[in-house]
This record gives sequence, structure tokens and C-alpha cells, in this order.
Amino acid sequence: NYNSYSIYLSENASVIENTASSNGGGIYNGSNGIVTMSGNSKVSGNTAGGSGGGAYLCNVTMSGDSKVSVNTSGESGGGIVGRGVTLSGNSEVSGNTATSHGGGIYSNDTNHSIIISGNAKITGNEGRIGGGIYAGGTISIQGAPAVNENTGTEALSGGSDLYAHNLYVTGGDEKIRMTGPITGAKGTIGVTVAGDIPSTEGTNFALNSKPSICAINDIVDCDGVARTIYS
Repeated sequence: NYNSYSIYLSENASVIENTASSNGGGIYNGSNGIVTMSGNSKVSGNTAGGSGGGAYLCNVTMSGDSKVSVNTSGESGGGIVGRGVTLSGNSEVSGNTATSHGGGIYSNDTNHSIIISGNAKITGNEGRIGGGIYAGGTISIQGAPAVNENTGTEALSGGSDLYAHNLYVTGGDEKIRMTGPITGAKGTIGVTVAGDIPSTEGTNFALNSKPSICAINDIVDCDGVARTIYS
């Protein structure tokens, strides 16, 4: 589906087993396009030679039991490439693969946010850096979603044994805001953040400028200093 406006997938609507030689294997919705998924809708089994195996768009909102799953990209964003991404309810981004970064979701826009709430799941995705999510803007985690069992395949420059499996946030002012836990981190590494990210009002990670590693309840930077995730 090639569009640049608004696309609504509801009930049992599906976009499956499509192929694009460039971006947007299932859906390409332009630089200003919006996709809304609800009900049991799904984007699955699509392939892009470029980025966005499942969908390449501006903003996407997923709710209900909607799924973006088992999509593949030749570049970034195995499941979704989007500026703003919101997951709520029982929505799921799972089993997607990116040759480059962001196996599940790739969003490298500093002016937009990724919001994950309710019982949403980002799981079983694979990419070089940020197996689950690669983000340039704020990631907001609300409630108790599962961001787990994703795989980052490329070791970070901060250490040969450090991998960004579940979340990766890059840049200077980007933040991870938490009002709930990240459950079931892969191994001991749940979140990797590059850049100097200040702590404000006790809601963000307090990090150094070096790549930092987050387990389920603690954060440890490359110097081995334990830090706190506020909830």
C-alpha cells in the first residue's frame, strides 16, 4: 500500500506477504502519512529491499491485538520505520529482522517519541544495534509492557562484549522515561544509551556520555558504576 495520507487497519484487516525493492515492504505511507492499527489487524510476512520491512511511514498507532510481525528489511527497521510510534493494549511488534539497525522499530527522529504502554510487546526481533528498538528521540514506557528477548547482533564500540539487544537510544538530549518496568531483559542487557542524557525530576536514566547498559532494575555504565532506573 503506497500512500501519503491516513491508513486505518481495523478488525481483521491484514497486509501480508508483499515485497518492495526499496522502502516499505507492506506499507509505504510517505513523509507525512499516518497509520492506525486496531482490533486484530496485522502487517506480516512482508519484505523490503530498503528500510521498513512491514511499514515505512511518519506516525503509527497500534492498539487492541494488532501485530507487526515476521517482516524483513534489507536496511533499517525490520518491522517499522517511523518518526512517532505508539503501542498500547495488547499490540505487538515481534519476530521482525533488519539487516541494519532497529530489528523491531527504527525511529531516528529527535523530535518524535516512541510510547509503549499497557501490555504491549516488542519481542523476538533482530537487528545489528537495537534488536528491539533503535531510537533518536524519547522512549516512554508506561504500565508494564514487555520489551524482551530481542537480539542485537553487532557489538558496541564501548566494549566487545556489549550488545544493544532490546533498546538503543542515541544522541545528546534523548531520554527514556519510565512509569513501569522493562520486563525480561535478554541476558543482563536491556537498554543501551549513547550520549549524555541528563536526569530530570527523577524520571530519566542518569547516564555518562559513554554507552551504558541496563539490566531489569539497574543501570551499569562502561566503568561499572551502578545507577538507578526511576519508576
